[in-house]
Order: sequence, then structure tokens, then C-alpha cells
Amino acid sequence: MKEVELMGYVLDQLQDGVMVIDEREKIFYINDSACKILEVDKEKIIRQNVVENVPNTRLHIVLRTGEPEYDKLQSLGDKVILTSRIPIKNDNNETIAVAAVFRDITTLQKLAEEITNLREMEALLSSIIDSTSDAISVADQEGRVTMVNRAYTRITGLTPREVIGKPATIDLAEGESLHIQCAREKKPIYNVRKRLATNKKEVVASVTPLFVKNEFKGSVAVIHDISEIQRLINELEATKRMLKKESATHTFDDLVVKSEIMKDVIAQASKVASVDVDLLLIGEFGVGKEVLAQAIHNASPRKDGPYLKLNFSLIPKERQEEYLFGGNSYLAQANEGTLFLENIDLMDLEMQRKLLTFLKDNVFDTDYYDFIPDVRFIFSTTEDLKILSSLGKFSKELLYKISVVSIEVPPLRERKED
Repeated sequence: MKEVELMGYVLDQLQDGVMVIDEREKIFYINDSACKILEVDKEKIIRQNVVENVPNTRLHIVLRTGEPEYDKLQSLGDKVILTSRIPIKNDNNETIAVAAVFRDITTLQKLAEEITNLREMEALLSSIIDSTSDAISVADQEGRVTMVNRAYTRITGLTPREVIGKPATIDLAEGESLHIQCAREKKPIYNVRKRLATNKKEVVASVTPLFVKNEFKGSVAVIHDISEIQRLINELEATKRMLKKESATHTFDDLVVKSEIMKDVIAQASKVASVDVDLLLIGEFGVGKEVLAQAIHNASPRKDGPYLKLNFSLIPKERQEEYLFGGNSYLAQANEGTLFLENIDLMDLEMQRKLLTFLKDNVFDTDYYDFIPDVRFIFSTTEDLKILSSLGKFSKELLYKISVVSIEVPPLRERKED
């Protein structure tokens, strides 16, 4: 089993829902528990816009702000969801995705409202909290620990025997326990960073007071191990980088052709590959323009850099600028590599102007980043750009700029032996 498949299998075993969106607000990953909680079909919701498919979501807001949100209550129909939203950042501290970890606490909340006997509540909580992956500790009115779950021992390294009956400060390296603060203030405390005394792990803790018949009876703390969340984020980011690096898989050695006309095309492409110039591939759908683009990249001086493809037939015109020039854009990600712009004939005229400015002057009007990407462009089209240019549908200047080096890939009907 591949590492990516294994990670997906492991995440599908979690009781917590896990969902990740990319920089375009598209759902990049969702596990089985999340589909069950949200009552959605995984195949239908993957790669869809999160705002349009998940009610009351705030993932797109965290994507913009880059600020995490922990242990937030969220209504979803008749359900109550407890969710944390964590921005995924690259080495430049840019938010490239957002992960949500959430659970359905509807039943737990109803039980907490209905149970008035503290002993019954403790017995019920004991079985519930041992089933969760979060560290949970319960303290009495004086701030002394009365209960911890298995995850607490796993994260803190302290056993129930070592902590029960002791002041709640026993697990902290420094500072006041949130249980003791909650006992004094009688109100919830959310998202406080603490460092554990045993293993020096950094955690984020939230504490909620317990009331029985309006009388304070203690508090419950939920502790998140930030290192585990960061590890998952790092694995997802590494997987994303790996997929990008492996996207250009074809080389000239892979191309087996019999027709003389196609042999001439490959010879021309092979010669152009070693020269660091932009080029235009022209040909009908399905003739192998993308395979040729990958082979050119892998035979070029940029073969160790990224190879990315942006297909303008799949992007709404109003979002073309965001994809090509926006924050964490394809242009920025392709720095020191190759960017294959497919179906260039579908690019908006205003975008053509901006692309021409970049190609001519190596500048463009954006505030998203403070460097000029070093990119080799390979353009492709199925249309006659000269005709589109004469009709005013394609920039004459851009056509001149991108067609200095061009290769026509013949249709399959002219090379049936291939």
C-alpha cells in the first residue's frame, strides 16, 4: 500500500471528521467520518467549493486570515459540531490550505443538559472521554483532578494514579492551571497555549465549568497536542509537494512513434527542449500536446524544478487572474520550473494583456509576493490563433510573442500508424 493511500486509510479510521481545502477553497481531502457528520457523498463533494457545499463553514475565512480557530461550536441543521480549523502554511509562512478537525457533540450536549446527578454524569463521561482521541481531564470544585482519559496519558505521559487527587497544575511546566482558574471565575476558558512539564510538548487547552442545578461542581478540560496536528499538516504538505514533483512523468524515451511526420515533431521538440525559451504547441484535442510538454520539461535545464499545468478550459474567466497571478498562484509555484498553459485561446483578453506585460517586461501588477517568478512557459491551443486575432478574440501582440517558437502536432488521422 502506498504511503498516501495508507495515510488516507488511517484518517478514515478516526471518529473525528477531517476535511482539508486548498488555496482555491476546493475540498482537497475529506475522511469517512466527516462525510457521515456532514451527510455528504465523498465522490460528489471532493474538489467542490467548500462555501457552496458546507453550511456555516469558516474554512475560507481562516484561509484568508491565516489564524487558527480551536474548539468552536457550529450548528449544522439539528446537529452541534465542535470544530478546530488549522491553517496549513508553507516555508514562506503563506497559507496554502486549511484543515478542519471536528466531531458531532449533539448527543453529549443533550446528555449534559439532562443529567443532574453528578455521579451519573461522571460515570457517563468516563466511558465517553475514553473513546475520544483528545486528552481530557476533569477536576472538582477545588481544582483537583478526578478523572483523565487514555489520550491524556498518551499526550502528557502521566498515568491516572499519578494525577488523580492532585492539584491540576501537576501536568504544567509553569503557570496556573486552567481548572483552578475556571473554579475561581466560573466561566469557560478557550484556546490557551500551555507547555507540559513531563515532555515539554506545547498544547492548546480549553476548560468548561460543570454546573448541577446551578451549582458549580467542577470543570472539564480538552487538550490538543499541537505537535500531532503539525505532523499531519506537514505530511499533507509533503504529499502535495510530492504529487507536484511527479506530475511531469513523460520523457522523450517514452514516446514510441512510427510515422515520419511525428518523428520530425519529436526531433524538433527535443532540439527546442534544451534551449530555455517559451514555445507554443498547436494541435487538435488528444494528439499528445501535454505528453510532449512533459517530455520537453524533463529534457530541459529546468527538469529538477516544478512542472505545473493550468488548463484554461476548466477555470471561470473571473478567476483566471487568481489562478495565474494571485497569492500562491501557479506562476509563483512554478518558479525555476515549467508552467504549461493549456488552451491559451480561452484566456480572457485582460488576462492576455497582463501575461504579455509579464513576458515582455518581466513585471506584473500584483501585491501578493515580492519576487519575479523565473518560469519557462509552454502554451498550447487547439485553435487557429491567427483567425482569433483577426476577429479581436486574441491579442496580436501576445500571439507574436508566444509563437516565436511553435510546434504543430499533427492529428492522428494523418499518422494512423501511430
